[in-house]
Amino acid sequence: MMVDGQTLIPSMAILEWIEETWPEPAMLPEDPIQRARCRAMAQLIVSDIHPIQNSFVLAYLRDEVNAVGATVKAWVGEWMARGLSALETLALESVTNDYLIGSRPTFADVCLVPQLYNARRFDVDLSAYQRLLTVEKSCLKHPAFAHAVPEVQPDAPD
Repeated sequence: MMVDGQTLIPSMAILEWIEETWPEPAMLPEDPIQRARCRAMAQLIVSDIHPIQNSFVLAYLRDEVNAVGATVKAWVGEWMARGLSALETLALESVTNDYLIGSRPTFADVCLVPQLYNARRFDVDLSAYQRLLTVEKSCLKHPAFAHAVPEVQPDAPD
């Protein structure tokens, strides 16, 4: 993402920039402990789960390890499931509302929804993550999430 001629990467830096630039509605809880938990959940997704399905990791598996279709899916699925299990545990400890932390979408929710979309792309069985699926369902009712799903983007394939 380019901002004033500067490139912002990765996702967390962009989310922090949005939070600091447009503080309302806040995407971080007011309570410092809840803010830390929110950041921890988001970081778990963007640092521990998501990198496994990045194109350069998949290319390495295919080109250097000679893994093929089903093996790549199984490998990605295994590591994604481990991360989602950890996230489900955190979610069960803190969720009292429709979102992962508190009563409005946060960084954690912004990271969760596309991660579950990717999990489905790799045929990961999500049945063990009922709390995450409940949160996802709540998020997708929110207009910001509903307008961001890949299927409604102008460049979405038919």
